[in-house]
Amino acid sequence: MRNFLTGLWEAARKEDDYSFADVKSFLEDFGPNSWVYRPELRGANSRIFTREKEYGDSELMKVFPKVAITKPIKREVFRREVVAYMKCQEYSLSGFPIYTLEGTVMGRFFLVLPYIEGDNLEQALWKEDFSPKDVEEYLPKLARDVGGAHLVELVHRDLKPANIVVGSDGLYIVDLGLMISSVRGRDSFFTRNLLVGTPSNMAPEQIKREPVSPRSDVYSLGTVLYHIYAGRNPFRENSTFDPRKILRRQLYGKMEPLADVCDVSVEMNDLVMKCLEIEPSKRPADGLTLSRALEEVL
Repeated sequence: MRNFLTGLWEAARKEDDYSFADVKSFLEDFGPNSWVYRPELRGANSRIFTREKEYGDSELMKVFPKVAITKPIKREVFRREVVAYMKCQEYSLSGFPIYTLEGTVMGRFFLVLPYIEGDNLEQALWKEDFSPKDVEEYLPKLARDVGGAHLVELVHRDLKPANIVVGSDGLYIVDLGLMISSVRGRDSFFTRNLLVGTPSNMAPEQIKREPVSPRSDVYSLGTVLYHIYAGRNPFRENSTFDPRKILRRQLYGKMEPLADVCDVSVEMNDLVMKCLEIEPSKRPADGLTLSRALEEVL
C-alpha cells in the first residue's frame, strides 16, 4: 500500500507540470465569446475554461491532458465520464449537469457542460462564515439525486465535497469519470493494484477492492454529511494528510461520533454514523433511502 500511494502522489504532482499553454492561447483567442482559463476551478486531472454564451448562459469546458489520449487508463476515465453524463441525461436525472459536447482540441480530450456558478462544497466548507444551515435544505435532494443514479444502476464511487458544486438553487454532482454499473460492482478495467476513489471519502469495500454498490455511495455521503456538520472529515482529526493512517481508520471504523465533535440532534448523529458503518448491509440501502431519512431528521 505504501509504495502504491507514494507513486500516486508523485504522479499527481507530475500532472501539475503538464503545460496547457497552447490550448489556453487557442481558446482565449476564440472571438467575441472566447473561453477564459479558470485556474481556481482546476481538477486533479483536468483544466477548466468558461465562457458566456451569446444569450447569457455560461458553459464550462473541461480539458484533459494529452496523456488522456495516450494512456489507456486515463482514456477510459474520459470515456466513462462521457457515458455517465449521457446516461444521466437519458434518464433526466436532476442534480447532474447535462453535457452538450465532447471531442478533442489541440490533441486533448474535452467535455462541455453548463457552468454552475458557485464554489464547490470543499471551498465553501473552508470559509469562516460557513454554516451547515447554508446547505441543510438541499441535503435530502442531494441524496435523492444520488439515488436516481442508483435507480439506473450507476454508482459514483467518488462522492466528496470537491465533487459537489453549491449552486444558487441546490447542490450539483460533478466528475463522473469513476462511475460504474452497480450490477457489475467490480471494475475489471482497473487493476487490483489501483485504488479507485479518494482516501478519506471512499467506503471500506473500495479500499479492499471488493465489489461496490449503492451502499458504497451512501458511505461517501456519510463522510460528506459529517464534514458539513463537524467542519472536518471524520478520519482527519487535524490538517495533516497521511493517507495510510486515514485508510486504516476507515477500515477499522476509528472515528469520533458526530455528536461528540459538534452540536447535532441525536437523530442526525445516529443517521450519519449509520451511513459510516463498516459493514455495507448496516447502512441505508441507497440514496433514496438516505434521502427519506434526512427529510425525517431535518
